This record gives sequence, C-alpha cells and structure tokens, in this order.
Amino acid sequence: MTILKVNEAIKEKLKVPQGRVSTTQEAIAQAQVYKGEGRLIVTVGDRTTINFITGGLIPDLAIVDGMEMRRPAPHINTETFKRVFRVENAAGTINTDISSFIERGISDPPSLIFVDGEEDLLGLLVCVTIEERASIFYGQPYVGTVVIDLTKDVKEVFRSIFKEISE
Repeated sequence: MTILKVNEAIKEKLKVPQGRVSTTQEAIAQAQVYKGEGRLIVTVGDRTTINFITGGLIPDLAIVDGMEMRRPAPHINTETFKRVFRVENAAGTINTDISSFIERGISDPPSLIFVDGEEDLLGLLVCVTIEERASIFYGQPYVGTVVIDLTKDVKEVFRSIFKEISE
C-alpha cells in the first residue's frame, strides 16, 4: 500500500477550483449532455453525489465518505449502484491503491466507492487514473460545483501535481 501525504502547499493549490465552476443545476444538465455523448460521469463528495442522484442522474462512479463539511451527510442508498467498494484513506493523504477500485468501478458502472476517512483528495487520483472521455464533478464549499473535463492537457496538469506529491 502506498500512502502519499499531501503537503500544505499542494493543499493550498487544490483549494482553487481545478475546473470551471457552475451551479448544481448547470452541472447536472451538463452531465446529462455528456452522458448522452458517452462521457463517463464521476462525482466526488457526498453532497455532489446526492444532488446528482436526486437530480435524476446516477454517476458512473461516485466517491463519498459519509460526511459533508465535517458533519454526517445524508444517507446515500447503496442499492442505487451495481457495485460498492469500501476503502480506507486518511485525511490529508492519497492511498494510491484506491486507483484499482476506481478502474474497477468505471469498468462496471454505476459504482460507489465509500471511503473510511476522507475522500476530498481522491478527485486528484481519479484525474490521473481514468481515461480522457470522463468528466469529474465535485463541490467547492461556498463556491459551487466544479466540473473537470479530462483531456490530454488537463490530465498532464494533474499528473504534474501528483508528481509533486510523490516526490
């Protein structure tokens, strides 16, 4: 198992939205268009995942930890998903072994990864693990829903951030 500890400089960098910011409704509408185009839809975070499900869109992969802004989040019905994985990821870290669950989840959607610990930084792992025909949606508290459309160039940016963490 490889656990990467994320330093404060990287945490500060990641506090800045890493994609375009939209409202929840705009994000769900965009995701529905993307889904129709064959893009994979990934949500990271309980509130974003709940909003998508109640908005009528089941993500291909959802990553949650049962918490919302350090408080218990509303329950997500795991029966909504074909596969459910339970993993461990401590706060402020990235357990790189989770990439295999990300790959397995994407290969047989819809899948849910339930994290014992914290899921916040796993969006970065998603961006370096999955293919370019995907869009990742996550909540930025008090800002909105962030949309990352993976392209070769976008993946390269995330690979460089990931490399900084790995050094």
